Amino acid sequence: MMTELTKSIGSLRSLTELHLAGGKRQMCMADTEFANGRLRALPPAIGNLAAVRTLTVEGFGDLKTLPDSMVKMTSLRTLYIARCPNLDRLPASLKRAQALRTLHLYEFHTDILKTVEAITSLRVLCLTMPGEWTCDYRRRESPQADADVVLGCVRRMPHLTRLIVDWNSGWNSCK
Repeated sequence: MMTELTKSIGSLRSLTELHLAGGKRQMCMADTEFANGRLRALPPAIGNLAAVRTLTVEGFGDLKTLPDSMVKMTSLRTLYIARCPNLDRLPASLKRAQALRTLHLYEFHTDILKTVEAITSLRVLCLTMPGEWTCDYRRRESPQADADVVLGCVRRMPHLTRLIVDWNSGWNSCK
């Protein structure tokens, strides 16, 4: 099924919302469910989805990268990324995504913040930090170091109008 998704995703040109969930959940896109899969990267064809306004990528422990083609998602206003612990950067091309206004990161690798600060179109940033334990059940090394990274990042983002930083009260706290 993942192969079929990869081949056909770019043809869904009227799609306005896309939610991809891995892990113990099934993947769903619109009303169609796909079997669970281990996703290391989103297909580049996702950039063809110019009508998508909201993209959610959730629960892919193996996900390492998002495609540069996402900059072609010209309607993308909201991006949710949750429980993708190996995703440590966003595509550099997202700094050119003019419509992207809201970014939600839930239990994320703090290195991703180095690429977030370059997205000057962002107005809302919601960060839900992992608590003492990471989403893959490893003990966190230094929550204070994470706090320092967050503060350093947001200091370089004067364009934000809303900032939410939450230490592990849940995914819904940022909605």
